[in-house]
Amino acid sequence: MIRAISCITRYLLCCIFANLYLSVSAQANTIIWQTDHRPPASILKAPYQGQGFIDTIRDELIEQLPQYQHIRSVSSLDRLFEEMNQGKEICHPLLFVTEERKKNAYFSIAATITPSMRLVMRADVAQALYLKEPINLEQFISNTRETFAIVKGRSYGPVIDSILALHNSNDNHVKINVSDNTTLFKLLEKNRVDFTFAYPFELNYYRTHNPNTQFKMFTIQGEADYTLGSVACSKTAWGKSAIENINSALRKQRQQDNFISTISYWWPEETTKQEFKDFYQNVFLTK
Repeated sequence: MIRAISCITRYLLCCIFANLYLSVSAQANTIIWQTDHRPPASILKAPYQGQGFIDTIRDELIEQLPQYQHIRSVSSLDRLFEEMNQGKEICHPLLFVTEERKKNAYFSIAATITPSMRLVMRADVAQALYLKEPINLEQFISNTRETFAIVKGRSYGPVIDSILALHNSNDNHVKINVSDNTTLFKLLEKNRVDFTFAYPFELNYYRTHNPNTQFKMFTIQGEADYTLGSVACSKTAWGKSAIENINSALRKQRQQDNFISTISYWWPEETTKQEFKDFYQNVFLTK
């Protein structure tokens, strides 16, 4: 009787350990792709749902990484970094690489190119301020009482980020936690804030749904013509391994004939410029 109980106990323990192993194994072979509604980079709502260039890059990675199970998830950037900091095994298909983010994430090789950030405001405000580009952002923020909003957790590139850090405690500096970046344009329209930062293609997309919008964009002094984005995964052993596999897949993506047209789907006019061609050859392909 005792021996029978012992056998049953060993059997149950074996089942428990087997289930735990399978659970851990399944988790290790799963990528949770977290992103937010950031049109036209990532489009989670109709129309054009799933047609953002981040969506395309992610979906092609999913096809090229059959060794993983893939789960698509929606999350604000602020929450994304909180969960990465907690060691949760997640990835984001496209982010700026910054020293602060490197504390919580491993980054892939460059996955895409985009035109650089611009300062955007209502046309009437811009006219009243007699602004000329490129904007000296440090001087502009220091000498104006205009209010501006940014998305909490989002990087706007090294130039803008460094200047915003100097004005982090300003009363006219508003940080919002959203999962839809078009909220910033709505705040501008409603006169809740005076300016923000966005990519040219983000405003172009917004105008397709809001054709009467009267905004003006300005280049910023010190900003390069183009910027790079990379895949980010949690800074864990799992994340390091995932990035190695993602890098292999990204190198294959670069060899595809339609690669440039894919990443520039919402800004094709840029690809004919010599500046783009030089940046692509001398920066994108070397990083």
